[in-house]
Amino acid sequence: MGNGPNVAKRVIAYGDEWIPMLRPHVLDHITEFKKTARKPGTDDPIPVTLFGGELDDVDAYAAAGVDRVLFWVRPQDTPTMTTTVDRIALRLSSRLE
Repeated sequence: MGNGPNVAKRVIAYGDEWIPMLRPHVLDHITEFKKTARKPGTDDPIPVTLFGGELDDVDAYAAAGVDRVLFWVRPQDTPTMTTTVDRIALRLSSRLE
């Protein structure tokens, strides 16, 4: 996990996935990362899971090369939380693994 300037080097050296947090310009960094970062010894791109994504932006995330999105669902009362999770599931049902 991380967003620093040397994150690609660290992920390639020590990890098997990058989990950046949503922040300004992160999609540009993800696009570049997916073009250049490869699993050691292969031509396979390293997966990216975006942390803190917004439901309305999932198409932009996919276009940037994001493999998975972790949504930040803020604590709410049970009926509101259920509605929020249902909305996410319905919107993404064709993309869920």
